[in-house]
Amino acid sequence: MSTLPDIFIFIGNRIRVVLNPTLKKELIKFVDSSNSSIKEICESIDIDYTTLWDYLNRREAIPLDFFFKIKKIYGYDLSQYFEYLESGSLRKRVKIINNLSADLAKILGAHVADGHMRVRTTKFKENDKAKHYELILREEYESNINSFCNWFNNVFDFGLNYKKEKNHFSTYVSNKIILLYFNKIFNIPLGRKTEIIKIPQKIKSSNINIKKSFLVGLFMFDGSVDYTTGYISLVSKSRKLIEETAEMLDEINLEPDYVNLKPDVFGRYKLIMRKKEKLKGGLILFEKNTEKWYRLYEHIYGFKQFTNNLNGLISDFDKYYPNKRNTALSFGDILKIIPGNKSFDISFMKERLNRRKTSVYAYLRKLENWKILSTIRIRNRKIYKLNEKLPNIWRK
Repeated sequence: MSTLPDIFIFIGNRIRVVLNPTLKKELIKFVDSSNSSIKEICESIDIDYTTLWDYLNRREAIPLDFFFKIKKIYGYDLSQYFEYLESGSLRKRVKIINNLSADLAKILGAHVADGHMRVRTTKFKENDKAKHYELILREEYESNINSFCNWFNNVFDFGLNYKKEKNHFSTYVSNKIILLYFNKIFNIPLGRKTEIIKIPQKIKSSNINIKKSFLVGLFMFDGSVDYTTGYISLVSKSRKLIEETAEMLDEINLEPDYVNLKPDVFGRYKLIMRKKEKLKGGLILFEKNTEKWYRLYEHIYGFKQFTNNLNGLISDFDKYYPNKRNTALSFGDILKIIPGNKSFDISFMKERLNRRKTSVYAYLRKLENWKILSTIRIRNRKIYKLNEKLPNIWRK
């Protein structure tokens, strides 16, 4: 059974139904078996005979309004045979979606997190007021944007690709039908949505598996996994989004450990998961073998392969755990100044990095948990030393 509105919700938008052999056969069957004459059918639908003949014999696609009138006037519903819609002169076809699938829920989660939709007026050929429909998504990690394209193409059979920008990846969709799905069926607003975005009602009223899938899209594109603590967090300027996400996490037994519904100095709200068992469960919030999934998995379970290549390990850390800001500390910074096989304490690192002890200690503790460093205590001092066997950060 369909869980989305009747496809005729799109009438009046100059959308066409792409003909397929079954649909064409059923349309001819309707014309041949109707109690009305062809002339009467044409008059009631407000088309001439040549147009109907053209629909039956030449056209690859027919206006959706035509099928709506057949249903309304004659009670003959052919929508069950629809497969693809198209619009505009470029005739980019989009697969019809009737049900809220897991991949569609992930797409919606990603768009709620980091997508942008707009309709703008532009010049196209002789039309100075043509409407241009745009859906844009930008993302830091290639594994995430690749997953998004896979979900999108599974749902819409669209052929969406991404491209590399200066410091991020992006996808761009210019398609009226897809924008209508997002805006009219799921009520996702056009334009700026940062402060007002919330979870679509159709997601909130769906089953647990759909809710989990939506959260995957949301956390992959707007959630974070902290480098040193592994904490999972979600930050947004929309109080409603944080509030509803916390409720949905509770439904799937991942109640956040901390929820702040008072805005910070930047007007942001936040939720955090930090208990070890919650973090283990939180792996389901990220698609397997994507960047944040790896980061969380490595925080919980460490590394499985070992080597003695320090330079290779530093290179891996610089690649997978890089500085987010020029002023930020990284694991690579620590490893680059470790004095070979000699012991050192936190003061040694603090002086050379010119950082506070608390910041340095968080990184040293994580390296110790990963078995990159070993420690002993001499009185009240913790002494660190680089292990001979070092992990190899392996990514599929």
